Amino acid sequence: MDLSRLAQSLGSDWEVVATELGLSRVEIDHCRMENHTVTMMAYAALNKWRNKVSGEATLTSFISALELCGTTTIDWDTVKKAAEKMS
Repeated sequence: MDLSRLAQSLGSDWEVVATELGLSRVEIDHCRMENHTVTMMAYAALNKWRNKVSGEATLTSFISALELCGTTTIDWDTVKKAAEKMS
């Protein structure tokens, strides 16, 4: 899964998505403190999620989490392009 492209799709709402993916507040805080840009924070969160759930970290589960976030601003075109590259 192309985490860097998916991270770019999240923007400033990455924390909401990370919570929906099951990351704890402490894990999210570490992502924020250890990285300088929003995209890198989102990438770190997605990487933590992938390591945490391993085989369950699929594009389908990622998109399901995005859909549950409702009010977040997601760049769906970027998600779609990432999905197409994975197929």
